[in-house]
Amino acid sequence: VYDKQQDIYTSLFKELKEAAAQIDAGTGTQGDILLGGDMAAWKRFAATQRLFMALRMSKVYPGAAELAATEFNAALPDVIASNAQNISYKYLAGDPNNFNPFYNNYSISNRNDYAISLTLVNIMTKNNTITDPRLPKYGEVLNGQVVGLPYGRTLATNIPNIYSRVGTAFRAADTPSPIFTFAQVSFAKAEAAKRGWIAGGDATAATFYNAGIDASLAQNSVTSATYATQPGVVYNAATGFEQIATQRYIATYLDGFEAWSEYRRTGFPALVPGPNSTLATIPRRIVYPAGDKTSNGENYLKVVAQQGADNALTRMWWDKPAP
Repeated sequence: VYDKQQDIYTSLFKELKEAAAQIDAGTGTQGDILLGGDMAAWKRFAATQRLFMALRMSKVYPGAAELAATEFNAALPDVIASNAQNISYKYLAGDPNNFNPFYNNYSISNRNDYAISLTLVNIMTKNNTITDPRLPKYGEVLNGQVVGLPYGRTLATNIPNIYSRVGTAFRAADTPSPIFTFAQVSFAKAEAAKRGWIAGGDATAATFYNAGIDASLAQNSVTSATYATQPGVVYNAATGFEQIATQRYIATYLDGFEAWSEYRRTGFPALVPGPNSTLATIPRRIVYPAGDKTSNGENYLKVVAQQGADNALTRMWWDKPAP
């Protein structure tokens, strides 16, 4: 049986609230590889997950009095409140089974399969009209510039010294992978203010938007007194939703599924398939494994009848088309 996506969200909200409520002042969990037994951090984990889940439902429940806004505000007091509280998966430099995957690819396997995409470079620089101090961190600097690789190619491409690989700050053996960050929380608050889910309107949205940018810069150990004041970056109420979504997209570098999900929800930044894509638009979902048709055929047919065709363009429950 395939559970309905809406039912999964309902169940997760319930489970996260109940789990957090059961955390007391006793000794933390032993052998906790994620948060080291810090139970206050686990409460923040649960609340931050709920915050992002609530925002994910914004197309289904857009109103300030509807379920998404209600769940968002219920989670808000307990979410991550600084970069010091960011939650990441920690790799182990001394354990080959737990190396950072980019370190494994570049330094152990010597495959060099990955480069920063030209699409992201163009988004970050607004096609060479602005300077983003994170870009030289995100990608290798080759002859004074970060050279993006066009995605979607079908032919093998030689990457080293031609295109910028993932920046060295992201590919040490023990470089952690962020799960939830203060930057993401700040952009979520900015969008909530813009939507009217929390008080303050565009003035509050701008405050949280700038806080998100500052948090992302600090997370990447860069500073800039002028980045957020550049045309196209400085908050503008008329383009606020797009700006918030675009900065969130930049801030979630290497967290591909989250960036993809937020693109599907917001439509920003504007993306197009690669030149050799068989689809006319960016995929909306991952199709079911081929084996489901034979091993779970009856339920497979039921779920397809319920949700729509099992292809990459059928939308998720929360991914409603714009009106």
